[in-house]
Amino acid sequence: IPRVWYNPELKSINFIVPGLIATIMMMLGAISTSLSIVSERERGTFEKLIVTPVRPYELVIGKIFPYVILAFIDVIFCMLVGKFWFKVPIKGSIPLLLCLSTLFLFSALGLGLFISAIAKTQRVAMLLSMLISLLPTFLLSGFVFPIENMPRALQLVTYLVPARYFLKILRGIFLKGVGLRVLWMDVIWLLIFSLVMVFISAVKFQKKLDT
Repeated sequence: IPRVWYNPELKSINFIVPGLIATIMMMLGAISTSLSIVSERERGTFEKLIVTPVRPYELVIGKIFPYVILAFIDVIFCMLVGKFWFKVPIKGSIPLLLCLSTLFLFSALGLGLFISAIAKTQRVAMLLSMLISLLPTFLLSGFVFPIENMPRALQLVTYLVPARYFLKILRGIFLKGVGLRVLWMDVIWLLIFSLVMVFISAVKFQKKLDT
């Protein structure tokens, strides 16, 4: 008799809740950050902030810090709703989950800053955010469709989607109760992606401020 180890009742909600956490964090991190900075540029107030004594990195931190707080509130809210309303088990470490969520949030924020540096209007920023962040997170992370069932070409593309690694981390902590001993490879790839995105967006954003 075949049995499923970590979801024996085959409840789809046990897979949906971790996917929603990744989608919400990517949406708040990338889309909201890019729209916030682009809207300032459209209104003409962004240039006024640049000429103030505020340093560029202080300006960026001030713009993205509220969305960091909102993302964490949403993560905690989704965890509480999933645990007490939908009865999704959380077998792993909650502090580890929050720490790795921070790592994923850096990649989302870096992507949002990059979009804000290349987009000139809110419409362009929204379109780019949907194409670059939200759609790959929803379709290519394993949230809706299993990666193993995708064509080989799409499987290779999924390696460029940070939500792929974060979703494995979420499901590993939620359903399996595993830690860094099992998830270390996904954590390393997520760390590399986050560092690369933050570095590229910071360089691009700095050049945009200089111009």
